[in-house]
This record gives sequence, structure tokens and C-alpha cells, in this order.
Amino acid sequence: MAHLLSAARYVVLIGVIACVLGALLLFVGALAQLVLVAATFFTGLGTATQIKALAVNEIFLADITLIATALFLVAVGLYELFISKIDLPVGVTVVSLDDLKDKLVGVIIVALAVSFLAQIAIWDGKTDLLSYGVSIALVILALGVFSYLRRANGGGDHDDQHRGGAQS
Repeated sequence: MAHLLSAARYVVLIGVIACVLGALLLFVGALAQLVLVAATFFTGLGTATQIKALAVNEIFLADITLIATALFLVAVGLYELFISKIDLPVGVTVVSLDDLKDKLVGVIIVALAVSFLAQIAIWDGKTDLLSYGVSIALVILALGVFSYLRRANGGGDHDDQHRGGAQS
């Protein structure tokens, strides 16, 4: 039974492949967005509206890239946790599910901030940005509290303790 369960971990490859393909599609989409932004830049930025549109497009590009990066981090993390270690830079490696959660929460917070910045850039003065900003702030606060409480309760060591105990 243990051998069967050990082999079943390769089912995670389905999720890894899905995340890698999703990240790849988003990176290609970001590249396509960059081409559109470059075309806008080279056709001229004669008015304040055009410059504002360029800024919004750049913010959108950053947002898409962050989401793609999050998918890539999930793919790498799942692969490293369930299949095998990969030789990657220190900031990309994942040592536990909690570590993966932390990385994902960080990317989500930055993506939310970028999304709010995009709304500010296109603000027409009529829409209510305060409620939108407060909503984003509450989500960020909730994610921060979640991370803090998980660490305070020893959640950061939970996966490592079980992994160490299982391998010993």
C-alpha cells in the first residue's frame, strides 16, 4: 500500500503541467500586450489621454506577469514537494506547503495592489474608488493575518516536521 501511495504522488504532475501551461499562456499574453503598448508608444503620445492609456497598459502588463509568475511558482512548488528538487534560485525553491502558500500570498498581495493602481490610473472622478480600495485592503489584511497566525501557531514548521518524521 505504501508503494502504491508513493507512486500516486505523480498525479500531482497533472496540476504542475496545468499551471506551467497556464503560466506560459499568460507570459505569451503579456508579450502580446507589450507589442500593443510598443505600437502605441511609436504611433505617438500626443495627448494626456494617450499617455494615461499607455500607463494603464503597462500596469495591466505587470498584473498579467505577476499572475503568470504565481502560476509558475505553484507549478515549481508542487513539483519540488511531490516529485523532485529542481536547481533554481533560492527565492524560487519551495521547502514546504506553507512556504508555497507564503510565496503565493505575496504574489496575490502585489497583484491586488497593481490592480488598485490600475483603477487609480483610469479613474474618471465619478466612480467610488474608496470602497474598492477598502475591499482590497481588507483582503490584504486578511491574508496578512492568515499568514501571521499560521506562523504564530507553528504552522511554518508543520510540513517539515511531518516530512522529516516520515523519512526518518
